[in-house]
Amino acid sequence: RKLAEKFGVPIAIIDKRRPKANVMEVMSIIGDVKGKRCLMIDDMIDTAGTLCQGAQAIKDAGALEVYAGCTHAVLRGPAIERLKNSCINKLWYML
Repeated sequence: RKLAEKFGVPIAIIDKRRPKANVMEVMSIIGDVKGKRCLMIDDMIDTAGTLCQGAQAIKDAGALEVYAGCTHAVLRGPAIERLKNSCINKLWYML
């Protein structure tokens, strides 16, 4: 919310649930992403499943482009391959 305020842009939230460990389901997108370039912010990317599913949900809701950023890029297991095959245009992370 603070980042959106700082840049004077609207915010959208991905409503998700975890039916079990390492499984995520997107329930809905709260906010309007249609026709917009979107930036997803996450604290950590482990296997990139949540990030890639969320990005696809945003794209399916009409976003033009999806970018992502995180502070902790663990990137283990299938993460790199998932990111390469995702709809994410660019990922920024700190090592």
